[in-house]
Amino acid sequence: MKHKTITRLIAILLSMFGLVFAVINYNGDDYTEKLMSLTQSGIGTYRFVVMGTGLTVSAGGNRDITTFTINGTDYKSSSNSAVTASGDDRYYIVYIGKKSAGTFTLNGTNDWTTQTNTTISLPFTQSGSGSNFYVTDAKVDSIVSANVDNILIINNADYTNQTVTTLPARINGNYYIYYGATAGTASLKVTPYTPILDIKIFFEGGL
Repeated sequence: MKHKTITRLIAILLSMFGLVFAVINYNGDDYTEKLMSLTQSGIGTYRFVVMGTGLTVSAGGNRDITTFTINGTDYKSSSNSAVTASGDDRYYIVYIGKKSAGTFTLNGTNDWTTQTNTTISLPFTQSGSGSNFYVTDAKVDSIVSANVDNILIINNADYTNQTVTTLPARINGNYYIYYGATAGTASLKVTPYTPILDIKIFFEGGL
């Protein structure tokens, strides 16, 4: 898939320079990352990107929508229609509503684990802007995010700006963490589980 190659090339180039942005740029346009289910309506131009499988879409129709495409395919007159599968489960959505009645709803199974993930060792911290996919199989005590203005996902569930001590079920034995932020004050901290040792020392005989 052409868009898959472009996206990976952008990610590689940006990571080489230590700079990755929360808003994904694709073919010169910025796309805001979203989770499904996703609904947008009204007048205006919107660009979103979702990651997942089994997508279905319904839209308001030609009279109310100027443009509504997913990965370049027109879905303006869709009614619970299946979305053509993407090679990397990433879907770029362009919606331009020309009347207030224009609307679309997109459903599917969120899956952010299919991307290229960087293995992290704990403890781990991230601060500032970034769009990063992490994975760890370690025992985790807590995951804390703050001032994240986009999204923080752990194993396909939204935990943005929360302190998480009860983590979701592992996927393939791992925790997949997606950190997306534009704010310079955004932060992520992953703390390892450290068992508390109850040590008792016994002395035989007298001192």
